[in-house]
Amino acid sequence: MASKTEKTILEASMAKYIRVLRNHNTLKELIAAYPSLKEKCLSYPFALIDKEWRVFLDLSNLNIEIANIRAVIALSYTELIEKAIKDPSSLTQEETLLLLARFWTPKTDAERKMTWELLCETEEIIMEKEGAAFYTSRNPAFLPNELEAFRTRSKE
Repeated sequence: MASKTEKTILEASMAKYIRVLRNHNTLKELIAAYPSLKEKCLSYPFALIDKEWRVFLDLSNLNIEIANIRAVIALSYTELIEKAIKDPSSLTQEETLLLLARFWTPKTDAERKMTWELLCETEEIIMEKEGAAFYTSRNPAFLPNELEAFRTRSKE
């Protein structure tokens, strides 16, 4: 299967980060930082400083987080997280949306469209690389001529 894109899975995945979509960081910066962030996270996650943690998990910057929380509720980050864990049914719709958005403001229509396109691209990349191995591993399970018959039928 010929590749329609030259992007790696990392490029397609990180391009969906809100911090990239909103120009807080470039995709190139994130990809360059990824190896060290990944290493820190896997070896000792508490070694990540606040800025690294926010970048790695695509959380909003502290000032954005504080402003967005204050716009919704009079609780701190810690109190809101605790409320979500202890009694999720007590969360308002605004609180739920804020948590789902990782403390960013909701995505715009253009950002949602871009995210969808990148999700499709990510799936395509996965299917090209891992999908080929998956389908190849299934081929021996088909009866003689069965796979060819199925492929012929799908072309009609």
